[in-house]
Amino acid sequence: MQTTTATDLIARVDASQARLAALASSAPQPGSGMPAGGNEARWDAGQVWAHVAELIPYWIAEARRIVAGRGDDAPVPFGRVPEDGQRDRAIEAGRHRSATEQWQSIVAGLDDFRAFAGSLSDDDWTALGLHVKGDQRTVRRVLTNSVVDHLEEHATQLEGLTKP
Repeated sequence: MQTTTATDLIARVDASQARLAALASSAPQPGSGMPAGGNEARWDAGQVWAHVAELIPYWIAEARRIVAGRGDDAPVPFGRVPEDGQRDRAIEAGRHRSATEQWQSIVAGLDDFRAFAGSLSDDDWTALGLHVKGDQRTVRRVLTNSVVDHLEEHATQLEGLTKP
């Protein structure tokens, strides 16, 4: 099994950023789309942009907490579920901002991701957290699934919303 490196994740983030940059300057078509990942809620483009802007700093902060707690006897508790009120409030607060406005927050978050991922030691990548759903996850898995995969899914979703 090949280990995903910081370089691999940063390359994927760069590709997602290019896709999202093109989308930020185009007006989405009216309507809503199904968020990637099987969530039952239907979101409009404003909600998706707001979610992308809030998810990046959230999951980086959670990964930082896991790294900071590394070495304790138990994995560091972290995470949230889709029904988390703080997440929903952030999405609602940002959904009426334009994609161009959201884009500034997203770029700052992606820059933070690159710096953080590039600073991690081998031990940091394997630090364990205990997700609120009860499973243990490494920092590598948190950053891969909760940031990089998630960005790709929402870029695909936004591409679907901008097609005529």
